[in-house]
Amino acid sequence: MKYLQVSHLGTFVCSPGIILRRAMALCSVSGIFGSILLLSLSFSFPDELSEHPLHSFDNNVRRKSTGNSHFGGLHSVRKFTRVAMSSNDYDARANHFQQQHSNETNSTVFQRSRLKSGVFQQSINLLEKDEVNVTTEVGIVPKHFQQYNSAFLVVIVCSHPERLEYRQAIRETWGSSRGQEFHVLFLTGKHEDPYWNALMDKENALHGDILQVDVIDSYRNLSLKVIGGLCWITDSFQSIDYVMKTDDDVYINVWYLLKLLREKVISQRQILGALSIMSPVKRDLRDPWGVRFSEFAPKTYPPYVSGGAYVMSQKAGKKLCVEKWKRQSPFIHLEDVYVTGILAQATGISHVAHPGFSFWTSKKAKAADIANNKRVSSVNMTPDQIYKLHRQSNALLVSTTSSVNSKKVER
Repeated sequence: MKYLQVSHLGTFVCSPGIILRRAMALCSVSGIFGSILLLSLSFSFPDELSEHPLHSFDNNVRRKSTGNSHFGGLHSVRKFTRVAMSSNDYDARANHFQQQHSNETNSTVFQRSRLKSGVFQQSINLLEKDEVNVTTEVGIVPKHFQQYNSAFLVVIVCSHPERLEYRQAIRETWGSSRGQEFHVLFLTGKHEDPYWNALMDKENALHGDILQVDVIDSYRNLSLKVIGGLCWITDSFQSIDYVMKTDDDVYINVWYLLKLLREKVISQRQILGALSIMSPVKRDLRDPWGVRFSEFAPKTYPPYVSGGAYVMSQKAGKKLCVEKWKRQSPFIHLEDVYVTGILAQATGISHVAHPGFSFWTSKKAKAADIANNKRVSSVNMTPDQIYKLHRQSNALLVSTTSSVNSKKVER
């Protein structure tokens, strides 16, 4: 009996056919489980740059969701078509744009225009006494942008190509009274889908207020996007006094801001906003704010102002651009820290804190805050909230003015 068991065992071990069949079976089973494991990992840990576009391309991913996550691409297109384009031949135009952008040589969106200003280059050399090659590549420029050169304030609204409703809300509320005193431009990057770039081209043709820099619009590219737009503005508009950067989910009390600027609340070498001091650097790369030690070594950031809204002079914007293109300061993807903190520190630009500017954790402004000039900005706003705040603050302002006038008549 032992001999049979040994013989059987020997046959089992030594037979090449049995070994081959069992090995193939084992490989097939492990292959099935391996495939299941890979699929589960792909669903559980998506790539950072392949998330939902409303999150991965958001202007400020640090902000919490405000209940507008249902604004998908198709919904945005339909609403934008209804409120902004006001036409029935949208599908025909969309097909036309898709065919047009299938041939890159016929596309106006992807033709890069390399804008260089001799006057700007001379001013840079006078300021820094160094040879600096300042070049800003753009895909779309605002229509008739030369008229902005006489403005007192140019407001750059950082936006993603798909956030059409946010841009339209600003056009119809606080950005609607633009004129000689201030102009509003919407700063975007390029979408990876040519369809959205074509739609941006059409939106610029309708409103003439789109500036698209030559960088893929993503959170990781936000610093490049903002500094690129700032450099183009300060290069193109030599006579403006101030530049403001804000986001498309922010309500701006423009008239109060203009009043502050005319009172010289900041100098030519200062930045106005919500000031953060001794902010610690996060090293966890799973956090959107995480920064590698190799990118920025200190434990705390230099003083900077919150990216929801900040203002600087045109001269200060120039100096930040010079520092960026010299590539001597560490680069990080956190736009407000990089632009108003790292670059500002390197160029000797200081900050002025103002309680009217909001941090990303601040409460939303009320109508009385706007009407009584207690708030300059209110962040984390949905389009509906922007419309509502504008309507209520204007109504309150009108009623207050009427009450004051009636009392004067009685006296």
